[in-house]
Amino acid sequence: MNILLTHNIREYADVLSLFAGEVHVADNGMRYHAVANRPNIFPFQIPSGGRYSTIKFLAQYLIRHHIDVIYAQGTSDLIVYALARRLSSCKCRIIVTSHSSYAWQIPWKPPVVLALTRLLADAFIFLAYCHYARWHTYCDKIGLASFHIGNPVDVNRFQPAATRRQPGSWNLGYVGVLRKQKGQSVLLEAAHLLREQGIPVNVHLAGDIADINYRRELDALIARYGLESAVLFYGRIEYDQIPAFLSTLDLYVCPSIMEMMPFNVLEAMASGLPIVAASTGGIPDAVRPDIEGFLAPPGNAKILAECILKAMESSRYSIFSINSRSRAESEFSYHSISNKMKIMLEQI
Repeated sequence: MNILLTHNIREYADVLSLFAGEVHVADNGMRYHAVANRPNIFPFQIPSGGRYSTIKFLAQYLIRHHIDVIYAQGTSDLIVYALARRLSSCKCRIIVTSHSSYAWQIPWKPPVVLALTRLLADAFIFLAYCHYARWHTYCDKIGLASFHIGNPVDVNRFQPAATRRQPGSWNLGYVGVLRKQKGQSVLLEAAHLLREQGIPVNVHLAGDIADINYRRELDALIARYGLESAVLFYGRIEYDQIPAFLSTLDLYVCPSIMEMMPFNVLEAMASGLPIVAASTGGIPDAVRPDIEGFLAPPGNAKILAECILKAMESSRYSIFSINSRSRAESEFSYHSISNKMKIMLEQI
């Protein structure tokens, strides 16, 4: 089976390579950096030019490399690759996954996206179970095969420490672009509430600045709460540096207002970190309350702070750490997700 992945998301390329004969990856400057350890992964460049020349190039590529499955990451990719399939008269199947959490907050958009998928593709994968539960009946009605499969994580990249808690301040951290939907302001407010109770916490934030005005809002919050010595911004950290960053933390806190199935939470779990996160999107699929950590309503700093405080309790902390790593291995490892994908492809 030869599969074409329309975005070079490293985790997906690696997972597909475990059962596919060849995985062809459209190189669009995203997450895929190295292929030396996966000899059946073949990145390729789409030549610059107009939309028609792109579609023509892809149509020829599908034929030349005997592509059996197109794995489209979003509806924009779907339209382009569906047109390429039609132009080539190729009989390959098209699978679609949506990584955007924002589209699913607009009431009219999900049925439109799914109806478009029904016209152009063969199956839709929901990353978050809450969206699958809401929309799979609709998919059945319009004749669109639908599945729920979460994102994968390379657990072998992360080595949880035997013991992480050290005397002194607690190091809370989050990896995500700086924008309002990611909720870093909620985490800062929670840190302020904890420090008011005499709980010494530091906040480590890694990620690109997607919204400069929001970064200014965060700076204003830090000044208002007197957190200048307690908050560190790291900017963008490279893919290979993420394990080292996570190894410096005591708790991973994901305060997002909206999410689909964040890679960062899965990576933190693979690192053996207890998780405190907002109960949005696919996060509850990974983090079970009082097992791997705690969930708080999105945007609620008071409850987020309470959850952080409970996760710090010694009776829970080490158990959460073990459970986080175990769940990442059993449910979201490359082996687990590749098996689910292979079964899905056998059913369509």
